[in-house]
Amino acid sequence: QRILDAVQAARDEVAAASGQVRGTVTLGSTLHTGRLDLAGALSDIRERHPGVIVQLRQSKDGSLGLVHAVRDGSVDIALTASTAEPPRGVVLHPLFTEPMVFVCQPGHPLSQRPSVTVPDLREEMILRPPPGWGTRASIDAVLGTTRSAFEVADYALMSRLVRAGFAPTLAPASAIRGELLTGLCAIPVDDPRLSWTLSAAVCTDRRMTAATRVLLLACLAVSALMVVAHLVAIVASRRLS
Repeated sequence: QRILDAVQAARDEVAAASGQVRGTVTLGSTLHTGRLDLAGALSDIRERHPGVIVQLRQSKDGSLGLVHAVRDGSVDIALTASTAEPPRGVVLHPLFTEPMVFVCQPGHPLSQRPSVTVPDLREEMILRPPPGWGTRASIDAVLGTTRSAFEVADYALMSRLVRAGFAPTLAPASAIRGELLTGLCAIPVDDPRLSWTLSAAVCTDRRMTAATRVLLLACLAVSALMVVAHLVAIVASRRLS
C-alpha cells in the first residue's frame, strides 16, 4: 500500500507542477475545532482545487491519539489540541489559543465572581474530558490528577449536566456558548495555563503531498484571518471607549 501511495503521490506532484493540484488527503480532527472556520477552509479548497479530495475523520480518541495517527500515517494532517511534546517527526503548527472558562449554574457560589482562581477551582468537583484530550491535560496539569473525575466527551451533554446541577466544568470559551450556555454562567479563569490551543499536526518524516500542503496552508490562512479580525475588533472597541 505504501508503494501505491508513493506512486500516486508522485503523479499528484507532477500534476501540481503544472498548476493542477489534485489528490486525496485524510484530515483527522477533534470533535470541537473552536473558532476555526473549517467549513470555510474546505469550501475554499473545493473552489480553488476541485481535484483535491478531503476525507474528514473526526476522532473520539482525543488530541493525543490524533498526533499518533499523524505519526503512523493513519491521517495526513490533524487538527489537535494536544499539549504533550509531539513524537519525533511530528510538527505542530499552532492555529489559535483561547482561554478556558468555568461553567456553572447561576446559583453557584462562584457564579457572581468577575473571575475565578486556581485555589477556587481546587475546591470543586469538576466535569473533565477523557484522558488524551488537550483540555484534560491542561486541567490535570493545573488542578492535579484525580481518579474521581466524571469524564464527558461531548460538550452538549456536559452543558446539560451542569444545567441539571450535576457539577460545574471547565471548557474552552468557544465550546459552551449560545444555546449551550442558556441558563448557565461562564466565568473567566485567572490563570493563563488553563487555555486551549488548536494546532495542525503534520509528519515531516514523510514527503508531504501537494494536497496535504494545500490543506495545511488553507488552515493557516483561516487562522491568520482570525487573528486580524480579532485585532480589528480590539482597535474598534478602544476607539469607542
